[in-house]
Amino acid sequence: MRRFKKLIQKKNVTNVLNKDIYNSAYGFTINTDFVTHIENTETGYHSYSFSILRDSTSNIT
Repeated sequence: MRRFKKLIQKKNVTNVLNKDIYNSAYGFTINTDFVTHIENTETGYHSYSFSILRDSTSNIT
């Protein structure tokens, strides 16, 4: 968790963390302003989840 906090602090200073990432091929935007970090300290597993916004609704199932 300390490494993640350092990463956030470093990216906030360089203003890289607070921006959206757009994928034109699939028509969605990843909002990097809010992230959920899940860590299992026993296995060392880390997972990050971000909010994803679609340009429009689709009928893909």
